Amino acid sequence: MILGKQPVLSEYGAGVREAIRKLPPEVSKELLSEYKAPSPALLSSVQAAIIGREFAIENAAKGVNLDREWAEGGMTRRLDEVGLAEEDSWNRPEA
Repeated sequence: MILGKQPVLSEYGAGVREAIRKLPPEVSKELLSEYKAPSPALLSSVQAAIIGREFAIENAAKGVNLDREWAEGGMTRRLDEVGLAEEDSWNRPEA
């Protein structure tokens, strides 16, 4: 699945390069002067994020950990900060 996304990433990279080329030379030089080879920790975190996303996509396709009410268009609860926090025990008044 990851290999299938390479064309999308390639297009994204081309868009980023095009945007950088539109900047004034001094700005793009300053922006790119901070670029260096990624650290092993950064590579590990990127790999973990990609794998986590892939698992989430696969699980959603299988219906695992899927909020079926939401997926079927049911909106009986608010999906904002207040609605999502109403079940949080920290937000309940002490009895």
